[in-house]
Amino acid sequence: VHNLSQLLQQCKTHGNAGSLVAPTLRDSQLADEAEQLRKDYLGNASNRLLQANVDFSEKEDKVKDLSQGEVDDIGSGWWLELLNQIEQKGQRSACGALVKQIKANLSERTAAGVSLHGRNSSSLIHKFRDTTGMKFVIDQELKAIFSS
Repeated sequence: VHNLSQLLQQCKTHGNAGSLVAPTLRDSQLADEAEQLRKDYLGNASNRLLQANVDFSEKEDKVKDLSQGEVDDIGSGWWLELLNQIEQKGQRSACGALVKQIKANLSERTAAGVSLHGRNSSSLIHKFRDTTGMKFVIDQELKAIFSS
């Protein structure tokens, strides 16, 4: 309809060109129809944009809420509780085995070329010898992740 409206406008301004296009019953309404279609389209697009903005704001608020507290609880609580339970039960062999297993997994990640946020995971292997040191390293790494 928009193209027809423009064509009709050009035909009216050029006089002779109007004879090339046969008139229709809708010629007088084409400009109004084109304007109404434009308003409808822009109205729908505006409504979709507003809804997307509302959805984005809700999700952004949720991420901010999570990053201000809940993520720290999720990120640190479970592993700290597990390590404390192992240490409290006096299972030195279990602590040693856990530390060895984690170091082995970090070593395998390095061999496979998998990095931890752009850093070489082998550097983490040398930062701890026991569960206390491991708790410190994990805490520092999580703080670094959440602060970035």
